[in-house]
Amino acid sequence: MQQTKTYKLDLIEPSDTFSADPLNGNAQKLETALTGARSDLESALAGVKSGLESSLAGTKSGLEAALAGVQTSLDWNTASLSDRITALGDRATALEGHKIAAGAYTGNGNQQTISLGFTPIAVLVIGQSLISNTPGLAVTDSPALYYGIPHLVIVPGGFSLPKGGEPPFDGNLYNSSNFVYHYLALS
Repeated sequence: MQQTKTYKLDLIEPSDTFSADPLNGNAQKLETALTGARSDLESALAGVKSGLESSLAGTKSGLEAALAGVQTSLDWNTASLSDRITALGDRATALEGHKIAAGAYTGNGNQQTISLGFTPIAVLVIGQSLISNTPGLAVTDSPALYYGIPHLVIVPGGFSLPKGGEPPFDGNLYNSSNFVYHYLALS
C-alpha cells in the first residue's frame, strides 16, 4: 500500500481487496492531525484574544482618563464662562441704573433750567463761540463757580443756569443771550 507524501495517508490500490482498516487508519490520522491543529489554533487565538483584551483595556483606560480631563476642562470653562456672564449681568444691571443725556440749548441771558427727566450727578457744559467757550463742570452739591458765584447748578430733574451777581460779575458763562451751548449730563 502506498501513502501520501505530506500526511502519510494510506492509498488504496485498484488491486487491493476492500478493507475498512486502511480507511479507518486514514480517518484516525486525520482526526489526530486536526485535533492538534485545532488545539494549536485555539491556543494562538487565546493569546491573540488576551493581547487584544489587554490592549483594549489600556486604550479604554487612556480614553477614560482623556475624557475625564476634557470633562474637567469643560467644567472649568463652563464655570468660568458662567462667572463671566454673571459679572456682565451685574455690570449691565449697574449701568441700567445710570442715565446719560447730551444736547444743546441756546442761552437767554437770564436764569433758565434745562430739564433732563432725571437728576444728574455731573453736568459738563461747553459754549460754541470764542467769547463763551470756557467749559463748566457741576457735580452733585458742587456748582460751577465764577468768582465764587454759581453759574451752573444741578437741580432735581436737570440743571439750572442762574443769572450772575452784581456788575462786573452779572453775566453768565453758560447762558449768554443767543449763544449755543452743548452739554453732557450723567446720573
